[in-house]
Amino acid sequence: MNKSITLSQITTSIFDGKHGDCENLKGSGLYFISVKDLSDYNINYYNAREITPNDFEQNYKRTNLEEGDTIYANTGDTIGKSIFVKNNKLVSKTSFQKSIAVLKPNINIIEPRYLYYLMKYETLILLNLDIYII
Repeated sequence: MNKSITLSQITTSIFDGKHGDCENLKGSGLYFISVKDLSDYNINYYNAREITPNDFEQNYKRTNLEEGDTIYANTGDTIGKSIFVKNNKLVSKTSFQKSIAVLKPNINIIEPRYLYYLMKYETLILLNLDIYII
């Protein structure tokens, strides 16, 4: 017997990034990540936008990125691009644009890395169906 589960059953929260823009502040060390900053396995901070502390705090309150979270590109040609968040000194200085979702696993139900692999696998299935979900 197959049993279906929903993401809401295996996560504590799912958020997307900020809807709207932020004020740039080069050298602030506070990042506003977009899909272009996602590599295959990591966030590429090299050319990522840096923003003001005020904009960062407002956005970070929503996403609160932590080790063990899964980052998921949720729009455009890169939909499904996923990254498993590892321990990194920049994690607490990272916020996102709306094109990226942050999935926080419920560690009482699912191993965090398994959620990451599940998202990659399910995305491949959806993309191979060659349909558009509206």
